[in-house]
Amino acid sequence: MDSNIIESSIVKETSDTLKDKENLSNYFTRRYLENPDFVNQIEKAVTEEPAIKEIKEMLALLKDLSPNKETVTTDGKPVETEVTYNFDWNIIYDLSSKIIEEYSQQIDSIFKELEIVNKILGYWQEAGFSYDAHLGLKVMNNHEQWTENKRKYLKYRQGQLDSTVKEIADSVGRLERD
Repeated sequence: MDSNIIESSIVKETSDTLKDKENLSNYFTRRYLENPDFVNQIEKAVTEEPAIKEIKEMLALLKDLSPNKETVTTDGKPVETEVTYNFDWNIIYDLSSKIIEEYSQQIDSIFKELEIVNKILGYWQEAGFSYDAHLGLKVMNNHEQWTENKRKYLKYRQGQLDSTVKEIADSVGRLERD
């Protein structure tokens, strides 16, 4: 009987999973887009960006300077009419150019720092290459010197063995004569 319960729960779980897959769009909509905590978290993260803050300031200035709608009542019915103001586009241009200029200055300073870091990295790479080349040359010279010394030693030993062989041969020759 326990196995029937387990099998039925697996079938139910599988059918729920299939339903979820069919309603994946609805699932993510409920989980993220309709979730006020998630939406507030994203809005908070976005509004903390300095560029967004400056854009919000610009929009607030625009809103203060933009035409507002006034409600006028005629015959007891409210009618919305637009009130137009002279709008100074120079303020918007100055503000946006200021934001762009500050951003460009920040980017320029970051690129200067990056250039300095790359220059230092280049120095370190060159120093490492020079050190490795010097060390490699030193090791090769040591091996060359060792090989040359070994060659000289082997020639010396060969000379000793040749003289020993010659003395043995002379001794054997004298013994054969005697």
